[in-house]
Amino acid sequence: MLGVFCGVHFLADLATEAFGVDGNAIQINDGAFQWDETGARLGRLVEQRLRSNEHISSLELDAWAQIIGLHVLRTYSSLSKRYEHAGTSKLSARQIQAVIEFIQSNIESPLRLHDIAGSINMPQYTFARAFRNTMGTTPHQFLTALRIERAQKLLESGSLPLSLVANAVGFFDQSHFTVQFRRAVGMTPARYRNEHRG
Repeated sequence: MLGVFCGVHFLADLATEAFGVDGNAIQINDGAFQWDETGARLGRLVEQRLRSNEHISSLELDAWAQIIGLHVLRTYSSLSKRYEHAGTSKLSARQIQAVIEFIQSNIESPLRLHDIAGSINMPQYTFARAFRNTMGTTPHQFLTALRIERAQKLLESGSLPLSLVANAVGFFDQSHFTVQFRRAVGMTPARYRNEHRG
C-alpha cells in the first residue's frame, strides 16, 4: 500500500498560490485520512514513474507534487467548492516571450518550475495553470520540446559527442537524452545526425 504525505507548509503555500487565499487558514477534513481512489491512482502513476528506468526531472517531480497537493486541497479542504472557479487565466504574449527567452538562455541547466515561473514573477502553481491554458501543453512538455529542438540543431551542425549534446541541452545523461529524443523524433540522436548532418 502506498501512503502519501503532504506537508502542512507545502499545502498552505500551494493554497495561497493556486487559489489566492491565506493558506495558513485552510482546514483539512478527516476524509483526507481515508481510502481515496483518485489519490491511489495518482500514487500508482507516481510510483510507476519512480520505478521506471528513465530519469525524472525536478520539473516533473514538482508537477506531481502539485497535482497530488491540489487533489488534497480540492477534495479534503475548506476550499473544496472554491476550486471550480479558478484556473482560466492565460499568459500574455509578452510573458510567453519572456519565458521562452529565459528557457533558451538557461536550457543547459536543470530548470525547475519555480525557476521558470520566477522569470516572469509569477507563483509557480498559477504559472503552470496559466501556461497550460495558453500553450495547450505543460511547462515540462514545452521545455522538453525546446531541448529536443536545440539538440537537433546541434546534431545537424556539428560533431560533438552525444553525451556533450545531451548536457548542452539540459538532459541528465545521454541515456535519458536518447529516450526523450527517440520519443519526440522517432529515431535515435546518432541516426538523426547521420541523416541530417549538413
